[in-house]
Amino acid sequence: MPTLITDKLIHPAAWTLSYEFAFYGMFLLFGLLAHILARRTSFILTLLPGLAMIAYHPRAACFLIGLGIALEAQRHLRTSHERPRRLFIESGLSILLAMLALHACYMEIDDLSGDLWSITHSLKASVLFVASLVLSYAGLRDVFNGYGGFARLLDTRALQFLGSISYSLYLWQTVVMAIMKKLFYMAGAPELLGPWSQLMLLIVVLPPTLIVSYASQRTLEVGVTNWLRRRSHRTSAMHQA
Repeated sequence: MPTLITDKLIHPAAWTLSYEFAFYGMFLLFGLLAHILARRTSFILTLLPGLAMIAYHPRAACFLIGLGIALEAQRHLRTSHERPRRLFIESGLSILLAMLALHACYMEIDDLSGDLWSITHSLKASVLFVASLVLSYAGLRDVFNGYGGFARLLDTRALQFLGSISYSLYLWQTVVMAIMKKLFYMAGAPELLGPWSQLMLLIVVLPPTLIVSYASQRTLEVGVTNWLRRRSHRTSAMHQA
């Protein structure tokens, strides 16, 4: 998949980070504008570079799913304390169909890493891409509101724990895997285990990955973030005084 940054990436999978940083940049832009302009004006001025990003790369439209869910939730909290009606029979089925539609869309495209407008060059791919967005919105929106068996599954303690460390897990799993894989080869495990080596590598890699991810989440995402917030509040209080 192509990155928003044209330079060659050290790790090919890091293309996702360019989209995330672009999203965080627009979030920061909204926060800064909201201090000096009306909220609606700030939202429109932030949305414009977002739409330009989508025009440059249609796959960035996936961010609209989360934006739509957030706006609907905010509007509903202001008007009613009841949950909105569900949009689909089963949230998990909706998400599965969305993934299948997106996969079918990619199958219609010859080169995912080349032409930025490859989706729009095929009517079938365009229809499948829009269908995946709609189904994703319906499924994730129903999960957010707690509808369906898939939403209840995600609400279990084990998956809530994995959800809390998911971003740290996403960042650290490649590093831990690379280290453990190197040790795996040094120990001659692939030759010894044969076809079972991949399963054994997963078993060996999983515990340290979870431990490192949890430590990172508690230290950086929780500890450092709370420290920055406390410091920001103290600084704000000093300026007001």
